[in-house]
Amino acid sequence: MPEVAVVGGGVMGASIAYHLAAAGIDAVVLHERDALASGPTGRSTALIRLHYSQPLLVQMAAHGLAVYSSFREAVGFHSGFTRTGLLIGAPEDEREALEHNASLAAGEQLSPDQVEELEPRQCPCAAPRSRATSSRR
Repeated sequence: MPEVAVVGGGVMGASIAYHLAAAGIDAVVLHERDALASGPTGRSTALIRLHYSQPLLVQMAAHGLAVYSSFREAVGFHSGFTRTGLLIGAPEDEREALEHNASLAAGEQLSPDQVEELEPRQCPCAAPRSRATSSRR
């Protein structure tokens, strides 16, 4: 008989089951009504971003980024994680909020010329912009 039953085979349930097993719980059972990641997890954009307005959310996202960056070493196989970057633009009246978020996420503010060099298809009218560490599968 299992010591712990985890209901739901999405990212949260799978993570809970993994961490329980890693902590020494011998009998963990993961219950899913269909297939693993067949709910919202399987339909997500799988974006990991550090661009949040709340420091706690930035810390949580940074932890997730560290986990995905070292997934093979921790779990034994590649997660599909690819580091891609994130470029965010905002109108002038949202500049202060954008700068605040970028400062929490160790992002950097770019000039319109720098943005055009990175992404020539961007409209220069949307400055300021920030670049923050981000990834998606």
